[in-house]
Parts: sequence; structure tokens; C-alpha cells
Amino acid sequence: MTASALSADGKQLPPQPARVRKKIMPQPGFWGDRSKGDLAAAKRNSDAFAAVTLRALVRKKKDDIRWRTPRERWWRMKIAWFVVAVAYFFLSLVVLTFGVKALGPATMNATITAWVIALCQVFLILEPLQICISATMPFCVSEESRCGRCCRRAQWCYNEFFSP
Repeated sequence: MTASALSADGKQLPPQPARVRKKIMPQPGFWGDRSKGDLAAAKRNSDAFAAVTLRALVRKKKDDIRWRTPRERWWRMKIAWFVVAVAYFFLSLVVLTFGVKALGPATMNATITAWVIALCQVFLILEPLQICISATMPFCVSEESRCGRCCRRAQWCYNEFFSP
């Protein structure tokens, strides 16, 4: 079967074969069987499509405003903590060297011993005790009750005035 047509200036165009349109049936797993009224499956699939589209739009917006990816944030955090640790240990070495030279070895030994005792007291006694109290008595750390607000104030005072 052929069809002929006229061009804009009135000349006849060469015949072209007629196109036969194929009937495309929906795949049963994607939209579901609409003849049976499976609208829930269609809704689930359209929700999934909307979620994928929304995720792509958010990713595009993040790329446009140049937000950092989780991998970049992870590396930046690791590098920052490494720099802080190196600076801490370097400055500690400077302090200890200065103390030995200026104060003498006996005084520095006493100072280092006091530091170690204070660190052991904080990390082996006080911190675990505070965690146990906070875990076993949740009403004492909730600021919704009078008791909780009072305990928070007492904890703040303790941390400000009595902690080493």
C-alpha cells in the first residue's frame, strides 16, 4: 500500500510505503495487569519512579551547588583529625622538652605523674560513672521535668568547677 502527497509548491512527491503501527502491550511486571484493576501495583511503580526521579534531581542540584560527597567529607574529616593529632603530639613534645630543660627532670617526672593520674581519674572513674548515671536514670537528663533541669544544672556546675 502506498500513499502519495503533494509538496508545498504543488509537485507530487514520490510514493512512500504506509507505516503500520505495532501494538505495544505493557509488560505484566512493570505496570501490572490493568484489565484486572491492579492499581496498587501501578501506584507502587509510579512511586518508585517518582523516588528515582527525585533522587536524580537532588543529585543534579547538589552537583550544581557543588556540595561535597560523603567520600569527600570522610577524607576531609580524617585529614583534619590527623593534623590535629600531629599538632597535639608535637606541642606536647615541645612542652615536655621545655619542662625538662627549665624545671629539671625531677619536677617534670612529678608533673607527668600528676597528668597521668588525672587522666586515669577522668577516663576510668568519672566518665564511666557519668555514663552509667545517665543511662540508668533517664529522667535525670531529661529537661522536661524539674528534677532533670536541676540535675543538668548540677552536672554543669560540677563540670565547670570540680573537673580536673
